[in-house]
Amino acid sequence: MGLRATPEQEVALRRAAEVAHESLTDFILDSTCLAAEQTLLDQRLFMVSGSQYQALMDLPEFL
Repeated sequence: MGLRATPEQEVALRRAAEVAHESLTDFILDSTCLAAEQTLLDQRLFMVSGSQYQALMDLPEFL
């Protein structure tokens, strides 16, 4: 897999990898995998009844 980045993007990625004490490859893979997981999790749909939804909203953590 090849990656094309603008010079500005490459500078930012290299700086961030350095700050994270990771190789550029590891930083890019870790970051993109986290973003991919979040994107997939955001696509989940949970079907619940009205009473189940209300019970969830009544939990103290959702205040």
